[in-house]
Parts: sequence; structure tokens; C-alpha cells
Amino acid sequence: YFQSYSATNLPLERFASALDEARDAAAALGANVRAISVSTRPDLLPEPVLNYLQELTENCQIWLELGVQTVDPRGLQWLRRGHGLDVVERALARLNKTRVQTCAHLIAGIPGEREDQLTRSALWLAERGVQALKFHPLHVLRGTPLEALYAAGRFEPLSREGYVERLVEALWELPDGIVLQRLTAGARPAQLVAPQWILDKESLERQIAARFIFMPPRQNSVR
Repeated sequence: YFQSYSATNLPLERFASALDEARDAAAALGANVRAISVSTRPDLLPEPVLNYLQELTENCQIWLELGVQTVDPRGLQWLRRGHGLDVVERALARLNKTRVQTCAHLIAGIPGEREDQLTRSALWLAERGVQALKFHPLHVLRGTPLEALYAAGRFEPLSREGYVERLVEALWELPDGIVLQRLTAGARPAQLVAPQWILDKESLERQIAARFIFMPPRQNSVR
């Protein structure tokens, strides 16, 4: 799992070498690599790298984890993503022409977003062929610009209850078949400023599961 940063931003030779090194290390331990997951951004998918990943699908499952975060153009701007929604759409269209499977990351709690934005974003991505989703609440880490906004009172993280409500609504509306790879964020305690509730993952996941008891019957509606 090549998680941190955007591995596809490497020159193809270095990127391929890193994947080969990981597979060789696994083989030396007697492991049979059945899947490789690579995290990146929608605007960092050069054609040579995408072609290389497509070639790898001949021998194992390849997942590309795409940091989408939101499909609200204003949210992308607030997060300083440096690209628009059109870039996300083009990246998904290109991936849909390959055997590479896509997992999209989404963030809840971006200032100024609609209360149902997480649901809107998840459905938009499902309609465009993503196979899996990861969900995160926007949280404050030390040494980041967001910490300065939080300290100045210009950013307030979602409450635990608020996040659960938005997440469960999104999960409830998703079509069958979407894989849920993550329901919340993780952070080292020494790095986390707020909210502290994300450190209690087990309790949060139980609360998410329990919340489904109170959901209304699902309707067959046009989304």
C-alpha cells in the first residue's frame, strides 16, 4: 500500500522501481502479492504511469486511491486543491477505460459546504464508476495552515454526532456494490489538535452501525 503523498508524481522509472522493490521484499518473506494500492491525486495521473498500472493488472489487482475530497467546486477551492471538478471527471473517465480499480477519498466538514454534500459527492462518484470509497472528517493537525485557522476561531470541526449523521446519510443512499474501505480518519495523538473524538475509532464505528436502526425505509427513487 503506497499511501503517503502522491506516488504517481515520481518519474515512471522510480515509481516502477519502488513497486518492484516492495514485491521483491514480500517474495523474500514468502508472501504472494495479490493486490497493490497506490494513492494519488486526480491531477497527477500521467499517461505512462497509468499505462504501467494497467500492465500490472495482468498479474495482480491494482487499486488507485484518488484524493477527490469533495465534488463541490467551492470546497475544492477552500481546500486549495489546485484543480477543478473537471480534472476529477477526466481522471475517472480515463480510469474507467482500464482494469485499474478506483477508491475515492471524501472529506466531510469543509467550511461552507451543504449539510448533504458528503451524500452528493458519494453519489456523484458512484455514478462515475468508482468501486470503493473512504470517508474522513476534516481534522486539524499540528503545523498545518488549518491549525492556524482553528486557533484564530476561523474553523470549527464537525462534532462527532454531526459527522455520524452526514456519513450514515451518505452510506444509506449509496447503490449496492460500493466497497467501503474506511469510515473515519486516523491520526497520531501527538499530531492531532482537534477533534479528539476521531481517536476513538472502535466506539465511533459502533455508533455509526447503531445509527442505521433509526434510518427510514429505503425508497426506490431516481437519484
